[in-house]
Amino acid sequence: MFLYHATTRAAADSIKEEGHFRCGKHGFAGGAIYFSSTQKAACTKIWNGRGGAEVVIRCEVDLGRTIDAGPNEVKSERQCKLLGGDSVKIRKKDVYAVYDHTRIKIVSFEDLFTGVSSELPDNKVMLCLLEVIQQEDRQQQEQHLEQEVLLQQQNLQRQAKQAADRLGMLAMRRANLKAAQDRAAAAAAAAVQKKEDARRIENERKAQEQQHEANRRQQEQQLRQEELLRQRNLERQDMKRQEDLRTLREQAEIRRQEEQQLICSICRDPLLENIQHLACSHKFHEQCVTGCLNISGGSLEELPCPECRRTAQHLAQAELELLRQQNLEKHENNCQGVLGTAQEQEAMRRRQEQRRQLQQEQSRQQAILDTWQEEETTTRCDPLAGLLIFFGLRAAFRHF
Repeated sequence: MFLYHATTRAAADSIKEEGHFRCGKHGFAGGAIYFSSTQKAACTKIWNGRGGAEVVIRCEVDLGRTIDAGPNEVKSERQCKLLGGDSVKIRKKDVYAVYDHTRIKIVSFEDLFTGVSSELPDNKVMLCLLEVIQQEDRQQQEQHLEQEVLLQQQNLQRQAKQAADRLGMLAMRRANLKAAQDRAAAAAAAAVQKKEDARRIENERKAQEQQHEANRRQQEQQLRQEELLRQRNLERQDMKRQEDLRTLREQAEIRRQEEQQLICSICRDPLLENIQHLACSHKFHEQCVTGCLNISGGSLEELPCPECRRTAQHLAQAELELLRQQNLEKHENNCQGVLGTAQEQEAMRRRQEQRRQLQQEQSRQQAILDTWQEEETTTRCDPLAGLLIFFGLRAAFRHF
């Protein structure tokens, strides 16, 4: 490529003597040799546009790999080499910067004032040719070096790729190991959570069982209390009924005595003297009672009363039974808590059985008394018939 370089006459003479250019110290691309594509452009850009061109040198320049850069972006040959270029084309300007003078072949010199053109002397041409040959050798060496550098770069890239692959494999292994550790940790956490859930469920089940057991015991306690209260109420009702019955009998006895006006129920005569009191507080003539004893052949304690058909032994047993029931009720009222042991339950059952037997016995006695009271109307008119009935029913009271 033919380019133009404008300079002074002294600088042109120095270039003719040396046979090559020297790099400057300043410019758009640092210390380099600057050219333009036209003679006019070269003249206008000398001395940074201040002018003063005297000689224009026409050269054949081998630009090589050109880098397109702005002013002051590339400041040295080393920076240009690092960017992979041999020369620099200043962007938006007709300026070329070349750092290696061996790439420049001087064609002619033209004096702008005289218009005379000249060329380099033959020895200078030979020197230029030698320099060109040396430059070609250097270029070949540089190409060889570049190839070696390229091979080294490829080897380095291959090694870097292999290292990156190994790093990737290591990273993958680490990721797999971390994933395995995470899975193991998750499994361990799940196992711990499962154990905690099982323990919590077991504790809840035990708590529910304890609650159910407490509720069951409370219900049983309530049932026992209700049963105890019911039994006590039944006993109180029985005692009240017995008391009412006793009261009614006493009132009936009082009314009958008032009606009879103290008449002996055996002989039907008034009780004026020789009065015999039996254990049931009924009054008779002493000779009538003696006659009954002679007929029965027993003692006074075994003689049933002609009025109420009770003996002294029977009354004593009834009083003892009443006293025992009163003591039992006092004992149960003084007991605190609820019967819960097997011995207490057995004692309660025995007491209930005894009360039941006592109630049956009282029912039998009441039935017998009712029967005697029905027969009383027939015996009042006939004392002998009363005595026969009295001795005939005597055997019924043997078990009392």
